[in-house]
Amino acid sequence: MKFISSKHLIILAITALFFTVLPFIHTFLTLGASPRVPVGIYNDTDYYYDRMQEVADGHPFLGNPYFFEHRDAPAPAFFAADWISAVPLILGLPLMTAIHVNLFLWSFIFLLLTYVLITVLGFRKAALAGSMLCYLELYLFIIRPVSMQVIFPFFIAFLIAYALWLREPESRKKMLFLGIAGASSAYVYTYAWQIVVVAFLLTAALFWYSGRKNLLTAWFRVFGIFILASLPLIMYTLKQLNHPDYWQTMDRIGLLYTHLPTAAALYSCLPVLIIFLVGLMFRRMIDRQSALFFSIVGLAAVAVTWSNLITGKDLELPQHVERFIIYLLSLATACLFSLVWERRGDLKLFKPRQLAIVTVLIGFLLVANVRYLIQYGPSVIPLSSYGKELSENIQGFEKPLSWLRENVREPSVIWGDPHGRIVRYVTMLTPHYVLWRAGGALHLLSSREVEERYLTANYFHLTKNDLFLDYQEYAGVGNSEHKYRTYNRKVKLCRMFRLDWFRDCGSMTTAVGYAGEEYFDDLYRRYERDIRPNISELLTTYKVAYGITDKETDTGHFKPSLLSNASLVYDDGRFTIYKLDNRSRAR
Repeated sequence: MKFISSKHLIILAITALFFTVLPFIHTFLTLGASPRVPVGIYNDTDYYYDRMQEVADGHPFLGNPYFFEHRDAPAPAFFAADWISAVPLILGLPLMTAIHVNLFLWSFIFLLLTYVLITVLGFRKAALAGSMLCYLELYLFIIRPVSMQVIFPFFIAFLIAYALWLREPESRKKMLFLGIAGASSAYVYTYAWQIVVVAFLLTAALFWYSGRKNLLTAWFRVFGIFILASLPLIMYTLKQLNHPDYWQTMDRIGLLYTHLPTAAALYSCLPVLIIFLVGLMFRRMIDRQSALFFSIVGLAAVAVTWSNLITGKDLELPQHVERFIIYLLSLATACLFSLVWERRGDLKLFKPRQLAIVTVLIGFLLVANVRYLIQYGPSVIPLSSYGKELSENIQGFEKPLSWLRENVREPSVIWGDPHGRIVRYVTMLTPHYVLWRAGGALHLLSSREVEERYLTANYFHLTKNDLFLDYQEYAGVGNSEHKYRTYNRKVKLCRMFRLDWFRDCGSMTTAVGYAGEEYFDDLYRRYERDIRPNISELLTTYKVAYGITDKETDTGHFKPSLLSNASLVYDDGRFTIYKLDNRSRAR
């Protein structure tokens, strides 16, 4: 079966190319020239560039791209996507070229695989337009390097394998394809793994309920292949779970222990409900295997989103699973409109009331698609990227960082203004590490060390109010945002159901209030008592070798020149680099 014509293949390639250059055209127009230093298109792109560079620098297990001592520690999550994205760098391409290559390649693969999936589902005439709709609604995620850029194609490959297997469940080739595709998507993303596993379990339950032993036997074979292919992943996951700092890291990232649902979980699952209702209205027209495909995968996504109701653990489930739901929404929309157009003559069979309901549901479906197209489509690029002044300032980073790259051969630890900009580019554009970056707290290390690194990096200037303002920087979004919001949700629900008649519901609080003033008092005491008098020992402990300043993007508080044994080794009028020996003391 030929899945795609050469004409459509060319159109998809041109589409991928156009939307690859689109963000860089915006950057070019902003700067008036091609950027030499990457300008962020999305708020966390630099984090993923750092990860790519770390793999290219010879650390495949991605222990910690920021902190030298932890560079060989286990990764906190799966890292296959980092390996894949780092290939252009490993082959010797410059970072900017690698970014372009990855975006084009994975955009094209996304479009092509979606085209194939729609064809496999039986809606060939909608394949071209449908693949573009899916791509545009998820564009902001796709331009994120490493992350969803690579994850979506692997997940779509699983969907293709699943759709093919549902049509021929006893085919050995289909079994092998599905088992390996399911495991492959699991290697690139934890949330994809969860959806895949739940989809498998729901399929088994359906086959068991139908009483067809041959289908259940086929399922066991597929699931066995999936488990066998996933064994390295499972073993590495056990290693991660047994790391002494794993659960503290998860707390910082956002792990919550709660059985309560969230509004985000409800909102993110509404598109699946709309798809089900529309499908129910058109059930006589829809192919059985296609209906089963959307039902199982949609239910799996919803089940993962609400899984904390049973497990009591929520790690930003709604936010992460919603990305897959958006894909299913746009995919189902393309298939539905193709079905309605092809079977438009059958619409006369609907009674007026049924036709009115169908019209309303399709209206909701369109609104949901438009909402995501506005929220994540190409039009958001100017809103999410850097402005002209900052973009121009960033281009100046190339010169001092090139000096570090060329003159400091051994990987070293660089200290910069923790609120400045240039320190964010050290790990991206050099083989070196930093004393402090908030991104380092997303990897496996104790919260005590995270706090100490933050306090040490702010040696020259820190107030108690800064501790409040920077709370998310060193405590993570889990401690600074999710925990107190979850507590407040409990208070609201307690009051809503009038449980305050029987118990104390508590009072609404803030992030600072939930952590408690004593926590911040203790941090400031540590700063005054342990950090400031012992800066020399701490710099030795963290192997800090250089300090770098930038007159234009630093806050002005960071002054390594005040350290007694700091020697100036680079000065171009804007940037200065000081070499620090391990006995540096403040004057």
